Order: sequence, then C-alpha cells, then structure tokens
Amino acid sequence: YKLFLTSFQNGSIEEIEETIARYLPVYAIWTGLIAFLIPIIFQFK
Repeated sequence: YKLFLTSFQNGSIEEIEETIARYLPVYAIWTGLIAFLIPIIFQFK
C-alpha cells in the first residue's frame, strides 16, 4: 500500500527503496515457510 502511494504521489526514489527494503524480511520469512512447509504438507512426495 505504501509503495503504491509513494509511486503515485511524487514520492522520491529513496522512499520507494526504503519501502521495498522494509519488506525484505517478510519475503525471507515467507520463502522459508514455503520451502519447509510445502514438502511437509505433501509428505515429500
């Protein structure tokens, strides 16, 4: 949501970069969950 607002309200590139950087831990956690939970859910088939 913040990225959308920043990009359409004359936001600076730095604000957009900071918004993206704040979500990197979220993406890392999501990737880890998917990498470990999908095999467990489908029993390593």
